[in-house]
Amino acid sequence: MIQNCINFFLALLLFSNCFGELEILNSDNNKKTKSQKNAEVACALAQNTYFSSCVSNKHSASYCSALYGQCTLACALTQSAFAIGCGLYEVMSNLFINQLIPIEDYQLEWENFLAPKTSYDQAQKQNGKLGLAIKPNDVFWYLREIENKVLLSSGQWGTKQSFANRLITTTQSEHLYSSSFWKKFSANRCLIPVTAYFEWQMQMNGKKHKFKIEFKDKKSYFGGIWGPLPESMTWVTILTQTANAKTAEIHNYGDNKHRQPIVIRKVNQKLWLNSKVNSELEVKNLITQFKEDDITTEDLDYEQTLFN
Repeated sequence: MIQNCINFFLALLLFSNCFGELEILNSDNNKKTKSQKNAEVACALAQNTYFSSCVSNKHSASYCSALYGQCTLACALTQSAFAIGCGLYEVMSNLFINQLIPIEDYQLEWENFLAPKTSYDQAQKQNGKLGLAIKPNDVFWYLREIENKVLLSSGQWGTKQSFANRLITTTQSEHLYSSSFWKKFSANRCLIPVTAYFEWQMQMNGKKHKFKIEFKDKKSYFGGIWGPLPESMTWVTILTQTANAKTAEIHNYGDNKHRQPIVIRKVNQKLWLNSKVNSELEVKNLITQFKEDDITTEDLDYEQTLFN
């Protein structure tokens, strides 16, 4: 019965043209997109249809109430999956390697550079050679601009928002200005020092292989945005874009397949941090796509056989 509820909801949702509008709802949750409204109507109709069917078949009131509640949960979970598919938000749950650059190197590179010397020095001493392997909710180090100073900050990877039932770790760059939610943070741009990240590839036999995607330039930076958290902490999401041919071949399945993180080129990094540069055209001109020749890739689950 529950699977029937889900199937009915999916049919209604597809009929209502889920993919007609991609903008996210406002943070006050008062304004919702056409696709979200359609999804809610479809879910409510599925619930009421199966509740009425339950009653008409003379099942007990407690059984039908339980069915209604389970159908509500099933609809909500499926609706969240469609939200990802419709581009309302996206989730990337793989690791990246946060590079811990010596403070002295930062000071040579950036004017008006500030850093929490003691805490960062300790992390750099312990993990400087290998970097930090970061997963969602982990704290890592990044650069942002505050009052015309470049600040080395610690932030948490991902943000939990009311419109998503999962932690949001990435933001589609195409929606940075078209989304009323993300636009509020468009001036809060940051740079995340990185050496590599990891992505999954679906094999023809149905198995998943984990790939390491490493940057040849050892001073590479993801482009991201940040927002405030209590106790002077911040959350950070990584901006993404359409993948190049090599990374698209690796990231070949899932709701957000054929995407890759944005890497900000050295020539654009100072402007990227500059919050005064905040028109949509100016910011989009700072975003470029890293190419196949900029990376090396390694299949970490490769199995040697007699024939290869």
